[in-house]
Amino acid sequence: ARKPRIQGGGSSHINCTRIISALQASARHTKVSYAKGFSSTEDKIDPKLAADAVEKAGEADVVVVFAGLPDSFESEGYDRKHMRLPQCQNRLIRAICEVQPNTVVVLHNGSPVSMPWIDSVNAVLEAYLGGEASGEAVVDILFGVFNPCGKLAETFPLGIKDTPCYRYFPGNRLTVEYREGLFTGYRYYDKVGAEVLFPFGHGLSYTSFTYSEIKVNTENNKVKVKFKINNSGDIAGSEVAQIYVSKMNSRILRAPRELKGFEKVRLAPGQTKEIEIELDERAFSFYSTAKSKWIIEPGKYEIIVGSSSRDIRLRDSVDFDVPDETGEEFTPDQLPSYFSGSPACVTDEEFALLIGHDIPVSSYEEGDRFNIDKTLEDIRCTSWGRQLYVPLMSLFCQRKMTRREAYEEECISEMPLHSLICMSGGRLPVKTGEEIVELINRENIRENLKSLGRFGLKTAKEMISPKVTAIGNSLNINDCGKKQERNGEKEMADKNLGGIDPEKIGEKLGEAGAKLGKIGKDLFDKLEEKGVKEKLESAGLKIGDKIDELELDKKIGNAVDKLSGKAGEFGESIRKGFKDGKDS
Repeated sequence: ARKPRIQGGGSSHINCTRIISALQASARHTKVSYAKGFSSTEDKIDPKLAADAVEKAGEADVVVVFAGLPDSFESEGYDRKHMRLPQCQNRLIRAICEVQPNTVVVLHNGSPVSMPWIDSVNAVLEAYLGGEASGEAVVDILFGVFNPCGKLAETFPLGIKDTPCYRYFPGNRLTVEYREGLFTGYRYYDKVGAEVLFPFGHGLSYTSFTYSEIKVNTENNKVKVKFKINNSGDIAGSEVAQIYVSKMNSRILRAPRELKGFEKVRLAPGQTKEIEIELDERAFSFYSTAKSKWIIEPGKYEIIVGSSSRDIRLRDSVDFDVPDETGEEFTPDQLPSYFSGSPACVTDEEFALLIGHDIPVSSYEEGDRFNIDKTLEDIRCTSWGRQLYVPLMSLFCQRKMTRREAYEEECISEMPLHSLICMSGGRLPVKTGEEIVELINRENIRENLKSLGRFGLKTAKEMISPKVTAIGNSLNINDCGKKQERNGEKEMADKNLGGIDPEKIGEKLGEAGAKLGKIGKDLFDKLEEKGVKEKLESAGLKIGDKIDELELDKKIGNAVDKLSGKAGEFGESIRKGFKDGKDS
């Protein structure tokens, strides 16, 4: 209310010349009592702030709670892991509703959120991130100066587990699989018949509208849809009429209905207007992958007029008597999950058939080479990358990891190395970036460690002890435990090592590496034999679901998300870890 979140972060951020908050603008209409209630930068409950807000709420005629997602909860630089508002906001809204029956919530957020308190509040105004004048606009709506007439351009599901991508997103390091196929947004929710919080196209108003007298005319594969809308309320307002098309008894894989046209009309109280929307043949066509062109499936199509995808007001139908060119399309036997209404549970075989080729490898494998286009999170899957991650991150996140800075770390970890070089202001030179890539690829290890240590990352000191550093200066030990003496440096190495024979150390390291490799292989084989990998993955997913269901502390939720995401790679990680030990 006092300091609104009016825009996203990252590259979209601008410095506005003038911002008037809703708190300032509301003073033009009435006397307002203000309480902060919670922190706008972190999800931390402040008992004093909450108590002050609840006390003032109980004394007020009406309470307006300004809630939403802080910068730390959503960004262009990383993906959200849940749909929750900060818990400090949810708890305060519940507490206020217990003492104040006239409660309105204004949301400032860039994407859908869950609303566990929805049945306890009188109204919700979705303001999104409306720019520098959004505070004044919100106040004009709250005080009836302007009639809200917007419509949602997305579905608000009940929770994250109701979304079509819940099982597959965000995928692994190399790929994200959009297994839902055609069934995105309202197409998915209509296909599975799922209940939603707010449907696509939904939007309330201070007036009401009545639809009537639909007429459908067809000519040259074009359809004209006419109908009337009447403002049956007491104030002027605008309505967005939406036309959906549904192929009846279709043999083709397609959504139950699809938006094909819409029109916004403004009406005075009692005024009626006739709307005409023309649909061309593409509105009734599907794209045939077998014939590589758009085709109209012959038969009857239902024309559906609604105020939203779920608020249907008028229906009619039209027949297309055209040659059948459908050809060899997908059948229910080939893609049962899609045809039967379970696009959130697609098998590997079905998805490979849908995309027309084998499913690409989604994770890095042993021997993959890295380059400057990879992210810090990518190189973190390697032994040297894991060691370099913290010192590299310290170049960009100097402070302790608070909630805000953890969000910054996640953004930075997903940036390509070349982008970090460009934005580092010289703190990460191009040459250093190239040395990091060589080290990740196990090239020129000794020279790059020394160079990176001089640069200031102190990797040699942090990753290996001074005595082993001295060995590295005097010997090249390959993964078989063999060695080569560096001319002129053996005597210095002997001195640094206190008389210890580097040759024997090299032999011992080689023997240890071989033993570690055998132990790793035996352990990995045993894990596969006992099915531990699959059990860990299943257990991780169940734990993740329970934590999300109970809405526990976010840190616990994030930890479980990581557990479930990494459990499937557990066995491979052990094999790689012991392989790294053997190589070292």
